[in-house]
Amino acid sequence: MSQTQGPQTQVRCRVGDRTEDELDRVDDLVNKDLTKVELLLLVLIVVLLTLDVVVGVLGTLSIALEQERLGQQHERHANDGNEEQGQLHSRLDTHTMNAPR
Repeated sequence: MSQTQGPQTQVRCRVGDRTEDELDRVDDLVNKDLTKVELLLLVLIVVLLTLDVVVGVLGTLSIALEQERLGQQHERHANDGNEEQGQLHSRLDTHTMNAPR
């Protein structure tokens, strides 16, 4: 018996395979860019949270300093006003005595 030889078959790519390969490459690029965007967003969130904490601490410190400053009694506040009131009464008395009746 003799064996006959048939034509050699070649495995060829289908048109759909080429398109799929191109889409896979696009997916890789999109995934790479998406990773960069996600990393950028993460860094931005960390920076914003850090700034929020710093602003909160500075605000609290500012309020504490303001309360301390307001709590301190200045020399002009130590006078209860009796001296000025006495001067006012003496001026009013002088003015009332000099006023025509």
